[in-house]
Amino acid sequence: MGSKKTIYLITGYSGAGKTNVLRYFEESGFYCVDNLPADLLPGFLELMKRNKDLSKIAVVIDARSRSLLNRIETHIQNARQTHNLKILFLEADLKSIIKRFKESRLKHPLALNGTLQEGYKLEHKLLHPLQHCADLVINSSNITVHELKALIKQHLFNKKKQEYEVHLMSFGFKNGVPAEADTMLDVRFLKNPHFHQKLKHKTGKTTEVQNFIFKDKKTHTFFKKSLSFLLYLIKQYQKEGKSYSSIAIGCTGGKHRSVAIVEKLAKELSKEKNLSIKIEHRDL
Repeated sequence: MGSKKTIYLITGYSGAGKTNVLRYFEESGFYCVDNLPADLLPGFLELMKRNKDLSKIAVVIDARSRSLLNRIETHIQNARQTHNLKILFLEADLKSIIKRFKESRLKHPLALNGTLQEGYKLEHKLLHPLQHCADLVINSSNITVHELKALIKQHLFNKKKQEYEVHLMSFGFKNGVPAEADTMLDVRFLKNPHFHQKLKHKTGKTTEVQNFIFKDKKTHTFFKKSLSFLLYLIKQYQKEGKSYSSIAIGCTGGKHRSVAIVEKLAKELSKEKNLSIKIEHRDL
């Protein structure tokens, strides 16, 4: 028999951060399901067990299931016999919950016609079995979204620092700018190998073109400043909880200058710890 498939069950109070946590799981490559009715858990797990394509799975079951939670402890006991089920419970104090719902201007799902306090008390009663079974309980009352993500990384994924993905793309302005770019640099001011017959039909991936471009002092100055700028940006993005950046470098045709700069940037950025570099030459 194969090893048990790991399933993360996310639960807890409305307003405690379940949506942000589920979004983080999805960004980490998990197949995610929100608000699964509790009685559908056995069937869902059986379906996931048969599906070999989905190996990373996270599901939210919470008080919105209401009376369907009556059998949740039995479902969990059975699930743990066939799956590596990890339960994450998110709680927060009433003061924090009230503040968050006021800021979002949303109604509490268990108090659509009542008060937040009533919804909170009902959730406390309904969620007791799930909290009792939890592998990890996090109180999010006084922490930010980014701190919450860091706790998930550390406690569930055993990672203090997750690799930050940098997507480097070269492109040609004549073919349009890439809409997905977070940051875009224009290198059309650099000397163009296109006007040299021996280099015209080569690309920026070749040593000859790279030597031609970086022979110019202007290129070295630009590259040094750009590398410093991008490293600073990446560091700030990481602090804000982002997990990736898309950086586009453009020249006229996307064959020479932008390609050479991307290749050099990838080489330098790969020396940094906790960075995963991916390259795309869109117009080659």
